[in-house]
Amino acid sequence: MIRRILLVTALLIVTFHASAFAVGVQPLVVDLTARPGDRVAFELILSPSDVQEVVNLVLYQPVQLITGNLTYQLGDAATFPAVDWVRLEADRVVVPPNEPRTVRGEISVPFDASGHH
Repeated sequence: MIRRILLVTALLIVTFHASAFAVGVQPLVVDLTARPGDRVAFELILSPSDVQEVVNLVLYQPVQLITGNLTYQLGDAATFPAVDWVRLEADRVVVPPNEPRTVRGEISVPFDASGHH
């Protein structure tokens, strides 16, 4: 059975040591199709400004509010199991000035997974 997995890189909230600057993240959405037991690789490209940035990558989960709006909270595998499926090669990346960095990741879909995530 094929399951569709959507990793929104907005869920990968990027925090900075020097938060006055910014780093772009591409792609904003990684749309994957996988079966239970599959391992699917993906890449994120961090594009810096004119200064060196220290970037912390943290997984957040989407939460729909009673108003219908969407917000994000720190990922919790108890309420959002897909958080445990995602592995990144690093959770902290130094991005030199004007030199994009690639962060590789992998999603490992458990054999008992079902539904859309």
